[in-house]
Amino acid sequence: MAPDTRESLSLGTRLAFSAQGFVGAAMLVLVSVYLGKFYVDVVLLPAGLFAIAVAAGRALDAITDPAMGFISDTTHARHGGVANPEYRDRRWARLRTARLGCG
Repeated sequence: MAPDTRESLSLGTRLAFSAQGFVGAAMLVLVSVYLGKFYVDVVLLPAGLFAIAVAAGRALDAITDPAMGFISDTTHARHGGVANPEYRDRRWARLRTARLGCG
């Protein structure tokens, strides 16, 4: 068996790479907490209906996220073979961007 030649990253390096996720998570928590209050108190949407809508969105994500991961992982390169993982997701990112841009 070959010796393990991978080097471990320092704690500072790991924290630096993961720091960008903290900002997104903080914003997501704020939006998640206040969005429900806004819809229930300002828009006057019944709380049960809001809960059903949120649960339906999570259920849809539970189906579509693994499906899109499978599609992305099995995307083949133009000249055969599985595409380079570094570039494979760019095609799908462009498609998502175009779809969101069109409304």
